[in-house]
Amino acid sequence: MTRTGGIGGDQRHVLVLADDLSGAAEAAAGFIGRGPGVEVLLHAGVPSRPVTVLDLHTRRLCVADAEDAVAQALSIADGRQTIIKIDSLLRGPIDATVRAAAATGRPVIIAAGNPKLGRTVVEGVVLVDGIPLDQTDLWTAESAPAPRSIADAAGHVPGVQIVDITSDADLDSVVAHATPDTILIGTGALTAAVARTLPQRSAARAPSLHPHAR
Repeated sequence: MTRTGGIGGDQRHVLVLADDLSGAAEAAAGFIGRGPGVEVLLHAGVPSRPVTVLDLHTRRLCVADAEDAVAQALSIADGRQTIIKIDSLLRGPIDATVRAAAATGRPVIIAAGNPKLGRTVVEGVVLVDGIPLDQTDLWTAESAPAPRSIADAAGHVPGVQIVDITSDADLDSVVAHATPDTILIGTGALTAAVARTLPQRSAARAPSLHPHAR
């Protein structure tokens, strides 16, 4: 299969790696009615549909286990446009996720905003309704303070591009200009932007669910 330019076209195979079940459901919802349909795997398995969302359950894993889980999932991602869905408030082992992505040698772009929820990225800092994340009380349930920037959350991994996001148009632009081998890391708004590049279907079917896939 030959692909040129940005991410687009009917024949793509897409793999979304989510950090928890709610994130997997959010990502899958964006693909309903788009392209050839979507499947959700709740455990590690081999994708069988053109669009697959895989829940890695990494949100509460330790850093080492999370990095291993992401690396293993990425090892089966060759030839697939890959998006890693992370929390818009940067909770979870973001640094482990980014290290695993960078270790593949593929380009990595972090586009972490979710503008419809008032969560934007300006100069690499997540803003919640215009307030820097680390100045809000949204991390009170976490065991550590909120990161001051996406780079801090991502562990300052060399070669990783962090882009500012203030609108869905910014996300559409990221998707349009990314090369097919780029690993995109972002929120459900980013997976929705990828879904928007797929053709609409006249009759949408619910995603197939495979809770026992291994």
